Amino acid sequence: MVSLQQAVAGGTSAGTTFAVMALQFVLRTGASLVFLHDWWVLVPEVVASLQEREDALGAVQLLKDELQAKQATVARLASEVGPAATGDRRLVALNATVHMLQDKLQLACGQYHMLKERNQSELDRLHLQRAAEFKAALTKFAKIQLQLHEACTAVWMGVVGQLAQQQET
Repeated sequence: MVSLQQAVAGGTSAGTTFAVMALQFVLRTGASLVFLHDWWVLVPEVVASLQEREDALGAVQLLKDELQAKQATVARLASEVGPAATGDRRLVALNATVHMLQDKLQLACGQYHMLKERNQSELDRLHLQRAAEFKAALTKFAKIQLQLHEACTAVWMGVVGQLAQQQET
């Protein structure tokens, strides 16, 4: 009786066919997973976009903290000066700074919300696109696996037939 190793090593047609199929399996499997490479190319762009949003949020937080500190200073100075505080130059300058910070904060909040909405819509679109691509790739991968399984079954049936013929002789 001839073993499978002997059949492959002996250069039988079934052994050669099996080796060719193994190579095709590796090539087809690799080709069906190309979409993963495309995904890793997009990841840095997504990270950069999300980082931009985080930076905008950081700017909003800094402006809020600075505004809060200035408002506390205005309140402290107003209590020190008393009712005649309306004409104090320091208080007028601080109030102007507070109004400027409020305007900057409003602009920064608007920019942050715009970036947040844009990121969310892009992430939603990307999620839907990637889900469809992943499903298609997985379907293609499953079909390739089925084809290879069927081909392997045919080769193994041929090996069984060859071994049975060799055993009869």
